[in-house]
Amino acid sequence: MNSHFKGSYLPANLNANTTYGTSEHMLLDTVHAELVNEELEYQNHRMQKNLLQQENYIRRYWRNENDKQMIVNNEWGKYNRLVQDEKWFLSNNHVSRDGDVFYYQPNHNHKVISGTKEEIELEVSSRNPFNLCFVDDLNDIKDIRFDTVCQTNC
Repeated sequence: MNSHFKGSYLPANLNANTTYGTSEHMLLDTVHAELVNEELEYQNHRMQKNLLQQENYIRRYWRNENDKQMIVNNEWGKYNRLVQDEKWFLSNNHVSRDGDVFYYQPNHNHKVISGTKEEIELEVSSRNPFNLCFVDDLNDIKDIRFDTVCQTNC
């Protein structure tokens, strides 16, 4: 193959009016056919490469979507367990407050325990599989701000 054909991937035009009697025309037609075949193979290779690249993009996209959904489901499950624990605690225990004195009754048959906020937090935490922390304002929870509005009956 001549050096000016290397790297050239333009399709060759086959002349339909060529007389096929001479070896020169047959050689020229063979070269044209080889160029057309090389161009087709090159285009096929590029299309296969692009297809694989697009398939990889799609796989990564759906893997990321699945990962995000798993994270959302995990956080939703954690939240639901916390809500269930809260409902269980409030239905089985009684906690009230009068100024700086807190009152805790573990169940209806148990006597009322009184003490400071820290003492009642330790008492509740020692009787349950979770730690309890009383807060005066939801915006004071571990330096996280929720920007909540507390009504007068809070």
